[in-house]
Amino acid sequence: MRLGKFIKKRIIGPVHLWLGLVSGIVIVIVSITGCFYVFEKELKAIFYSNNIVLESSLHKKSVVAMQPASLLLENAKKAVNGAYQPTEIRFNGPDKTCYVQFYKRKQHQEGKQFIWYSDKFDYLYRVFLNPYTGEVLKVENTQWEFFWFIIEIHSSLLIGPIGTTIISVSILVFVLMLLTGIVLWWPHNWKSLRINTWFRWKSTTKWKRKNYDLHNIPGFYILFFALIISITGLSWSFDWVKDSIVWVGNGGRATKTPWPQVKSNLDLEGVQGIDKVQASLFEKYPDAFTHRLFMPRDSVAPLFAYMAQKEDIPHSWQYFDQYSGEHITTLAMKDVSAGEKLYYYGYSLHVGSILSFPGKVLAFFASLVSASLPITGFFIWWNRRRKEGKKVMKMEKAGEKKKQNNPRPQLGKKALSKNRVKDYEEVEYEI
Repeated sequence: MRLGKFIKKRIIGPVHLWLGLVSGIVIVIVSITGCFYVFEKELKAIFYSNNIVLESSLHKKSVVAMQPASLLLENAKKAVNGAYQPTEIRFNGPDKTCYVQFYKRKQHQEGKQFIWYSDKFDYLYRVFLNPYTGEVLKVENTQWEFFWFIIEIHSSLLIGPIGTTIISVSILVFVLMLLTGIVLWWPHNWKSLRINTWFRWKSTTKWKRKNYDLHNIPGFYILFFALIISITGLSWSFDWVKDSIVWVGNGGRATKTPWPQVKSNLDLEGVQGIDKVQASLFEKYPDAFTHRLFMPRDSVAPLFAYMAQKEDIPHSWQYFDQYSGEHITTLAMKDVSAGEKLYYYGYSLHVGSILSFPGKVLAFFASLVSASLPITGFFIWWNRRRKEGKKVMKMEKAGEKKKQNNPRPQLGKKALSKNRVKDYEEVEYEI
C-alpha cells in the first residue's frame, strides 16, 4: 500500500469518521436552525406582515412626519403597563414599523450559571408601533417567538452556556471534518474527478451508491461556503478565531481600534435628548437600512446609536449625550482596519446577506447540505460495517468448508495460535 493511500485510509479516514459520529447530531441541529434563520426577515414580512410592513401611505411623506422617539417610548411603556424598562428603539426603514425592546436577563448567584432557557430572562418583549402615528400594533413576548426561539437553539441548544460550549466545540470539529473530507475526496486521476463532481445515476444504481454521492458531491460544492459560515460563527465563541480573522485581514498585523470611552454631562440630568438624537440621525442618514438607539445603562452612560446602510452591514457607531442630545464621537467603518472590517462583516457573511438575496440562497443550501452530511456519512459507515461483517462471515464459512474437505494435521497450541493471528491480520488487511 502506498504511503499516501495508507495515510488516507488508516489515519485521515478514521479521524473523519469518528469526528462525524461524535458531533453529527449537533451539526444537524445547528444547520437546520440556520436554514430557518437565513430568511428570517423575508419570512417575518410574510407571516408577521401586520407587525413589520406599514400599509399606510404616511411613510411616503417627509421623515418629519415621524413621531418623536420619546413619545414612541412612552406609548410602548404603557402597552406593557409600565412594568419594564426599554433597552432599545429600532427603526427599520420608512415603509416598516419600528419596535421598542424591553430586555433584562435574570440575575443568578455569583459563579452560578443558568441551565435551562426558561431561566435566562426576567423579561423580553418587543412592542411594535407605527412610527408616524405612534399607534401600538402588537406586544410580542419575544422570548417565545418562533425565530428568536430558533436562534436560541442555534446558539445554545436551549441549555445555556453549556450548550454554547457544546456547539462551539462541535463547529470546530466540523471545520476539521471539512478539511479531512476534501483530502478524502481528492481524486487521483481525471476519471475520478468526473465521478466525484457530478451524479451519474442510472435506473440500476443502488441506494448505497446514491447515498455515497449525496455525501461526496454536494459536500464538495458547499465546502467553501460552509467554511465561511463555520469560521464566522466560531469568531463569536473564541477570541483566538476573531484575532486570527483580524490578523489575516490586516496582512499579518494585529491591530485593534479602541472603542470610545465617553460619558454624559450630569449637569443636564433630567433633560431627555433622545428626540434630538433621532432628528439628527434621520437628517444625516435618511436612507439608512437601520437606525438603532440603545438606552443608556446608567445616569452617566451615553446614548448609543448603530447605523446600517445595507442589510446587516454596519456603517457607524455613534455616541450622544443622553441629556443634551449633543453628538460626542463616532466610530465609523471607514476608520477601522481592514481586518476589523472583515470581522464586522462576519454576520452578513454568516447568513449570506452580504450578497443580498442570492447570498442568502447560497447560505441556505450550504446549511441544508451541511445538515445532510452527518446523516449520509452515518449511512456510509453503517453500510460498510455491515459489508465488513458479511465478508468476515463469508470467509469464516469458506474456511470451515475447506477444513472439512481437506482436514489438516493436528497442530500444537502454539502453532494454532499463530495461525489464528495470521488469518485475522489478513482479513483486516482485506477490509
